[in-house]
Amino acid sequence: MLSNNKIWLGSNEGIVSVNYSDNYKEAYKPKLFFASIERFDNLEKKHFNLNSSDNVLDYSTTSINVKVACVDYLSKTITYSYFLEGVDRKWSTGSESSQVSYSNLKPGSYTLKIKAFNGTESSKILEYKFEIEKPYWQNWWFLLAVMAAILIG
Repeated sequence: MLSNNKIWLGSNEGIVSVNYSDNYKEAYKPKLFFASIERFDNLEKKHFNLNSSDNVLDYSTTSINVKVACVDYLSKTITYSYFLEGVDRKWSTGSESSQVSYSNLKPGSYTLKIKAFNGTESSKILEYKFEIEKPYWQNWWFLLAVMAAILIG
C-alpha cells in the first residue's frame, strides 16, 4: 500500500490500482434502524406502528420516546444526534444514548431526524414523520358552532 491509500495489484492482464480508502469508508458506514417508538397518551404508554403510513396522533399524545439500533462492525463506540423539526433549533450534541424522549409536544407536524457516528463516518439520516391533531375545541368548525349557538340562544 502506498501513502495515498492506493494498492497496486498484478494480474495476467496487467497492473490495477485500487483506492483503499474510498472502498473502506463506503463499506463501513453505520446502519441505523428504529427499534421502537412509544407515545404517551395521558400517561398511558402505546407503541407506534413502524410500518404504518398513518402517523396522525390524538391530541392527548404529549410525549414520545424513541429507541434506535445501529449496526457497525468496526467501532466500539457509537454516538447519536437527534433533531425534532418543530421543537429543536439545532442538532443535539453527540451522545452514546440510543434513546431520546420529547415531552410537552403541542399539536402540529413533526419530523424526527436521527444520525449515528462511529468516529470516522456518519450514517444516513433516519427520519420519522408524525402529526399531533388539534383538540376538537381548537378547530374552526367548533368555534363557529359555539358562536352560532351563542347568537341564536
